[in-house]
Amino acid sequence: MRSANDGKLSKRHFELDEDGDGGGPEVKRKRTSGRGTKKQTLPSIYQQIDPSIEAITNALDKKVIVIGATALETDLKKDLERIVLKHGGIVEQNFIEDRTFIFVKAGNTLTAQNLVKEKRCNVVKPEWLLDCKEKFRPLQPSDMIYATDETKEAFEINFDQYGNSYKQKSTMESLKYSMEQVKKSGKARVTDEEIAEIEHEYKAFGLGKYGFFCGCRAHFLTKDKDGASVDLAMANFRFYGGKVVDSLSQPEIEQLTHVLVFEEDLVAKAKSARRKLAKKFHIVSPNWIDECIVNRENLAAEDFEL
Repeated sequence: MRSANDGKLSKRHFELDEDGDGGGPEVKRKRTSGRGTKKQTLPSIYQQIDPSIEAITNALDKKVIVIGATALETDLKKDLERIVLKHGGIVEQNFIEDRTFIFVKAGNTLTAQNLVKEKRCNVVKPEWLLDCKEKFRPLQPSDMIYATDETKEAFEINFDQYGNSYKQKSTMESLKYSMEQVKKSGKARVTDEEIAEIEHEYKAFGLGKYGFFCGCRAHFLTKDKDGASVDLAMANFRFYGGKVVDSLSQPEIEQLTHVLVFEEDLVAKAKSARRKLAKKFHIVSPNWIDECIVNRENLAAEDFEL
């Protein structure tokens, strides 16, 4: 037996004594226990939420929605997924071409950036789903980070070119979005004449009680430019829609409709400036502003002419 097992390894574990018995120490085997091994689990951000959440609406009509988030947004991701299920949508963890309807960018993920760059899928702000927590509302242009051509065509039915809805109530976010679109279009500038025309239309419906000076441009002629009474008159004139013109010089003087004179000895100066103009302005006392405010209308300047 010794010759049959004469290798170094066998000698370590088996040595015969003179009687032929094994004289080496008994080697004990370590018992293995399952208690020390860890069960492999997915990180919590990728774990599927309870799919048995009962849908209370069918607004999403089984559309597939993926919530993209990092580990920092785990709680937000799960809240958004619950809202999707609540409104009849399907939650999946990965984008699939021609299957995923919406990718919600809940965190700054590389997937979201690539989807926008490659124009492969609707990418939406998480605020949309948060707004749907109590009551579902359809997507608006202001909710989109990127919209597919198909989605843009659908928006054209219910929204104007600036993202204003024909049916839904505006939100602060949608108003900000619309104003940004107006600026981008290059049509953000509105002339004083256009403002006056709009306010005149509102006045016809009884909505212009705070704009009766709209369309009026006045210069405040005084020696005491820092006087409290002058400042108050200017503030009231502006508040009710008027525009203050700082100078009696060209070209500003061409815009004037009224000159308010605070000291009697300045009337001659105002009249001298008016003679040079083809289109004459009214020279009135500051009482004109006070009386207009009391009566909530633009009173005839002739009754206050100096």
